[in-house]
Amino acid sequence: FILYGVDWVAPGVSVSGIYVGERTQAEVATALQSAWSTHPVLVESGQNQMTVAAAELGLVLDAEATAVLARQQGRTLASWQAFVANNGRFLLSPVWQYDQGRAVAGLETLATQLAVAPVEAQLLWQNGRFEALPGQPGQELDVAATEAALAQQAALILANGRFEPVMHFVP
Repeated sequence: FILYGVDWVAPGVSVSGIYVGERTQAEVATALQSAWSTHPVLVESGQNQMTVAAAELGLVLDAEATAVLARQQGRTLASWQAFVANNGRFLLSPVWQYDQGRAVAGLETLATQLAVAPVEAQLLWQNGRFEALPGQPGQELDVAATEAALAQQAALILANGRFEPVMHFVP
């Protein structure tokens, strides 16, 4: 069979919603790397929400390994069984790795963006009387606890595209 020897991905192959069929393995790796560089994760902390690239959280795509996996589709019995089960599509998840160093660096940057300074209580004189305004606690990112949660929940975070960091109140 010629199909086994060519450097070509079969039609119908998608990786996390990105169609990669009918390309060479190198083209697939390049396309996936480009798409992954901006793969968003919504970071939610109380009222604050921000989107960061998955790679900034240490969730790094192995584009070459994913391209190899894409190329294998249609070349094994198991892939054809999955093809039939998925209504005529080869649906793949990316191959990724967790990079703790990148995660910590990204979380340290995120910590400055998520930090909320506490507000002191105040006593104001208004309309001939004092009015008390309560203070508000601040919050800060617990980088170590958040990194541990990130490492433990990485696959779920990638699947859902959401992550809630571990925050501590600051009096």
